[in-house]
Amino acid sequence: MQDPRLLVEKMAAIRALPAARELCFFVNARTDVFLRGKGSPAEQLAEAIRRLQAYEAAGADGLFAPGLADPAAIAQVVAAVHRPLNVMAFAGVPPAKELERLGVARVSVGAGADARDARAHAADRGGAPRRGDLRGLSPRHAPARRGERDVRPAIAR
Repeated sequence: MQDPRLLVEKMAAIRALPAARELCFFVNARTDVFLRGKGSPAEQLAEAIRRLQAYEAAGADGLFAPGLADPAAIAQVVAAVHRPLNVMAFAGVPPAKELERLGVARVSVGAGADARDARAHAADRGGAPRRGDLRGLSPRHAPARRGERDVRPAIAR
């Protein structure tokens, strides 16, 4: 896994461009700490929070932590950052309503078989991901609006 300073430097450089201030784009910064599985769960959580906070400080609009599944860890990440948190749906991740309660702003599903499996898993647990399932977000975790672009989070199909 790369040193997060590289991504921080890239985000800061992009945000510093005059054109970047005029464009309506959304930077969703990702950390794969939980996917890599290196270290104890506590070490992974601390490293993910460190990276996500660095990305937030560099100007990320949203934060993505695929592989994050434990409800207590999700709540800790949400409490540690001030930008919308995106997690990936897979077996072991709480259903959409629970993720909403925990403060997750967006749930992503992969492509192909992974997406079908994630949707089936969520449906089996009474929380099938549907567009708009997480509309009731707290303002603290609602995505920033840039210009007229609507960047409200939605559950991906």
